[in-house]
Amino acid sequence: SYLFGLDPQARADKGYSSIPPVNAAAKALINAVYARAPSRSYFVGCSNGGRQAMVATQRYPDMFDGVIAAAPAYRVPLAAIDGVGHVQTFMSIAPKGSDGKPDLGSALTRDELKVIADGILDACDAADGVKDGMVQAVKAGKFDPAVLACKPGQNSACLPEQKVKALAKVQAGTRNSKGELIYSDWPYDPGMAAPGWTAWKIGSPNASPPNARNVTLIPGSIAYDFMSPPEKPADLLEWTLKFDFDRDPPKVMKGADGFESGMEFEASASTDLDKFKARGGKIIFTHGAADPIFSALDTIRYQEALNAKYADAASFSRLFVIPGMNHCAGGPATDAFDAVAALDAWVEKGIAPEMIPAKARKTPDVPWPDRTRPLCAYPKVATYRGSGSVEDAASFDCK
Repeated sequence: SYLFGLDPQARADKGYSSIPPVNAAAKALINAVYARAPSRSYFVGCSNGGRQAMVATQRYPDMFDGVIAAAPAYRVPLAAIDGVGHVQTFMSIAPKGSDGKPDLGSALTRDELKVIADGILDACDAADGVKDGMVQAVKAGKFDPAVLACKPGQNSACLPEQKVKALAKVQAGTRNSKGELIYSDWPYDPGMAAPGWTAWKIGSPNASPPNARNVTLIPGSIAYDFMSPPEKPADLLEWTLKFDFDRDPPKVMKGADGFESGMEFEASASTDLDKFKARGGKIIFTHGAADPIFSALDTIRYQEALNAKYADAASFSRLFVIPGMNHCAGGPATDAFDAVAALDAWVEKGIAPEMIPAKARKTPDVPWPDRTRPLCAYPKVATYRGSGSVEDAASFDCK
């Protein structure tokens, strides 16, 4: 899927230039079906779609009345490099498989992932006023994975020292030899034990070659799509393990031979929303706290940058962090919610979303399938009132 990166025009189309023709085609279709043009235009996307939503606010500020940027891949080249760093770290602690090679999918066992999730809950769950298996106060929780280290003679309900160090290294974010952070640090959330997290970070046990998406998807994106000119590695896993965080990141920072650099995708990191704001545009960000490929802390920093630039940022931009949620959906989370209705009410009626009602879905990841919660506009968090059912959103306020 990443071979399109060899075509400069395809790179530009993925980055930004496909938005106007797709928008025109969609409006033509609507007009043909309903015999009238749409009264409002919204862009809704997650992951790369979330990044494109941000691109729309910056490059095409008059095209949409509002956008929803969910789990936005707005610094995707650097996030991808960070993902390669995570693969290297987890491979360093992976046991040997039957073929004698490191078994990435067994770097953290199910029992060890549960130890991690339980440790995070022990340290952070109560910060929102009640222990309910969710960490609402994403930035307030203070968790040190060192508390999970096995004590002398202990071999269960703990992590070996090398795994504690690997986990801490991954969550702190990949750095170069100067100690400079390449992308972002990551929040600790119990959703890290969910399949939606492991599918990206380590993949399935006994898979040879490893099937983690940080191996099957990300290296090809960097080599073919983000580097300029593209590289064409014969073995993506070998290329991943030899990736050098001093030598190789600059290769996505430049353009050559007619290829736009991978940093063209970084254009969506701009906080220049003057024109979008002036035309009354609204933007809603959503991001899962246990997203394994794009850090919720990085999206928080973008919203904070808007807050610093615009005194009235809350009049056009709101961020909602979803505890427990993996990439776009999944995890032990209340991940069923209608952000489009909230956006439409904001655009049409001027009702800024202070909270968005959410509920849990009945999936194997969710231990409380009937739970409801308010998703609160950052920096507020869903806080227990002190009484009432912990399964009911009515027992929580945004504070």
